[in-house]
Amino acid sequence: MTLPRIGYSQRAMNAQHPLEGLRIAVMQTRHARELAALLEREGGRPLLAPCLREVRVEDDDDLRSRIRELAAEPADVFVFQTGVGTRALFELAAEAGLGDELEAAVRRSRVVARGPKPLAALHALGFRVDARTPEPHTTDQLVAELASMDVAGRRVAVQHYGSPNRALVAHLRGRGAEVIELSSYRWALPADVGPIVRFLDELSAGGVAVTAFTSASQVENLFTVAADAGQEADLPAWLNERTVVAAIGPTCAAALQQRGVGVAIQPERPKMVPLVHAIRDHFSG
Repeated sequence: MTLPRIGYSQRAMNAQHPLEGLRIAVMQTRHARELAALLEREGGRPLLAPCLREVRVEDDDDLRSRIRELAAEPADVFVFQTGVGTRALFELAAEAGLGDELEAAVRRSRVVARGPKPLAALHALGFRVDARTPEPHTTDQLVAELASMDVAGRRVAVQHYGSPNRALVAHLRGRGAEVIELSSYRWALPADVGPIVRFLDELSAGGVAVTAFTSASQVENLFTVAADAGQEADLPAWLNERTVVAAIGPTCAAALQQRGVGVAIQPERPKMVPLVHAIRDHFSG
């Protein structure tokens, strides 16, 4: 793929460090500073433009009702998809006086963890985990892990991430499962979208060498802010022609491709360090 048309790109490629002097946009919110520090070690110049905010569900009668439902009739399978959502779910249950009931319900279920973060959260809370997904921990791996379980006519509780995993719910219901959906937090736009607007200005001017996405929701929110600024129609071309786009994993890459954006960099493992290494290796050529 050709390099973005920015004046310092060729100079950076010839430097001792491939990322020396390159402006690299970071769309991540949580752990953004850690990702920025990794890029700085490689000589990059991070531009923080957080596109996501996690909002915990504080007052949700529906969620409490579903926890009570699980306490009365535990699920046969309990799927945990995120670490932050797992912790928030048990915190909310405890605050509602339902902590013991939810704990008992989970212990009576077959517990499935999607990836290392919910796995670590469950272990920290003292729960066993019966099944876990292999890398890259996408919905495809989760569906494959559930394939060996007979869910027809059974109750399956699904802890969602910031937005519902519709594909997973549809799959389970298609196999005859009764699905209880649990959302303990949601994704929203940052309270201050100023950094995103400034990123769009720099991107349009060709001043961003790499734009790094770490979740599909960041893509959605970036296009939302661009639409509010009257730039949604221009954004795919800017991303395709004026920067190199990096996606941490296949779900994130698919969200970009659905918007007409090509992904030039994707690490083999969907983690921050492999992402940084993949960006570095792309500019080492």
